[in-house]
Amino acid sequence: MGDAATTQRLTDGNDPAAIGAAFRARGRTEWGRFEVPVVGYLGDEEAMREQVCQDARHLGFPMAVLPTGGHMETFTATEPVMGLVEPFLQN
Repeated sequence: MGDAATTQRLTDGNDPAAIGAAFRARGRTEWGRFEVPVVGYLGDEEAMREQVCQDARHLGFPMAVLPTGGHMETFTATEPVMGLVEPFLQN
């Protein structure tokens, strides 16, 4: 999954069984079946940032890295996220 510090941070605040299920399911989603616009975002200190951006490029949807920190900081950062999402929704 990565280095020990990342693994510890993920397991401290998440269900390890759910994380394992997500990793096992990765790549099985039939993205071609979805006919909705997609934009992704995450914080600049997100543990899996590089992998998520690589996956977004592979799947062909835009991915933004916001200067909001880690997962929880980005989750609660309304203004930077809305600055990205609002124009996307208006297209």
